[in-house]
Amino acid sequence: MEGGAPAYAKDGKVYKHGFAGGGLVDAVEDDPEALEAAQKYQTSMVTGFLLVLAGSACLTASIIFLATRDPIDERDSTNDSLALGTAVCGLAGYVSGTVVLASGQPYHFDAINIYNDKVDKRRFLSPPGYGPAPWTQPIPYGPPPPVAPVPAPGPPAPKAAPPAGVAPPPADVPPPLAPGTPAPKPPPGD
Repeated sequence: MEGGAPAYAKDGKVYKHGFAGGGLVDAVEDDPEALEAAQKYQTSMVTGFLLVLAGSACLTASIIFLATRDPIDERDSTNDSLALGTAVCGLAGYVSGTVVLASGQPYHFDAINIYNDKVDKRRFLSPPGYGPAPWTQPIPYGPPPPVAPVPAPGPPAPKAAPPAGVAPPPADVPPPLAPGTPAPKPPPGD
């Protein structure tokens, strides 16, 4: 929205909606499918507006014919016929114009959605000789460099020798128990 009216932003430029959606046509002109939908929208807006305008003119003429009718002369069927005909014309213009205006709205949203759905495709398929669009990340060229293999773990480190002056425990003596651990039961038969 810009100034209370719809607006479209593309590549840092703002396109105002304009009368009957001309700004939408300008904003999506580089996508043929979206451009077709935008042109259908614009055609519907112009046609609907003209039909409503014609309906207004016919209803105004109908009111004029009824206002200038001679109330004394009841045999003046020409004025009555013109008033009825222009009233029917006016209602038909209003109804058909409103229907055409309402049927154009889906094309408005179609043009925007079709254009937005193809933004990424257009971004990476720019014409030859041009770099990527300024808002994209650079495209990497080629595969990434190989990762160095992780070395296999080596043999376990040797156990440290007991400090000097301390005798190693005898091989047949079990290790000491942790505090709070019950003593093992002697094997049966001893």
